Amino acid sequence: MPIKATVKSAARRCLFQANQFSHRVRWSAGLSTLSQFYRTRPGIRQIRARFNGKVYTLHVRGGTLDAAIFEQILCAGSEYRLPNDIEPKIIFDIGANIGASAVYFAARYPGARVYCFEPLPENIELLRKNVAVFGDRVTVVPTGLGKIEGSFEYRRSDDPMNFGGGTFHGVGCADTNCVRLPVTTLTKFCRTYAIDRIDVMKIDTEGAEWSVISGMPGNMLAQVNIVLGELHGIDDWEVFRALDSTHDLSYEKPLGQTCYPFWAVKRTIYASSALRKAA
Repeated sequence: MPIKATVKSAARRCLFQANQFSHRVRWSAGLSTLSQFYRTRPGIRQIRARFNGKVYTLHVRGGTLDAAIFEQILCAGSEYRLPNDIEPKIIFDIGANIGASAVYFAARYPGARVYCFEPLPENIELLRKNVAVFGDRVTVVPTGLGKIEGSFEYRRSDDPMNFGGGTFHGVGCADTNCVRLPVTTLTKFCRTYAIDRIDVMKIDTEGAEWSVISGMPGNMLAQVNIVLGELHGIDDWEVFRALDSTHDLSYEKPLGQTCYPFWAVKRTIYASSALRKAA
């Protein structure tokens, strides 16, 4: 690489790192929290983060991406930021991990009830701690979701820094990285808890998104105001087809990248001028 290009590349990298550090200083409520982004020692840590005018105490695993995920989601430009005129009452967080998105939704929408679906025990433990401050407004549901109910093999993430990459999809293994976990359907859950509508559904289930949607009751998907999250290159077009007749879709998928964010907004909601302006 020519020297000039090398210098430019190094300058861009330094600028990015400086901006990132500046953001983390503002976001972190104390030096001990800031240090978690640069330490690699394992173990459960507490961090204190500023968000939505308050300071929240959060539990993360040292030497993983946990703190960075909270930083990415608990910010003004969050990927889960809803248009200003949306005031959801029922939010389903499907694939809740340790609670970054649940904390975001519960903090931003104090009038909402948030249901967090997460099957992995080591994530559930931290999820419960991280949402405890919101009391009974946030319900932790310790199970996966799918098309049918049962107990299924779940493959943990192969990345030791990322506990959010585990999946039920395409698992067939007998090694120590696999475990059998419970799965229920949205139809059964909604019937059991007398839930007849979902205002916002965030879904990030590492390839099982279509399976989750297939387990929804009747026409409930058509009535969800906003569906958002990530798709993973597995039955994505089935998800889009299920939403296309009732929702406006938005997604950005770089060539060759299997994981990408998507949004689906119900057309009757999107038709309002305020929402068009916000979008």
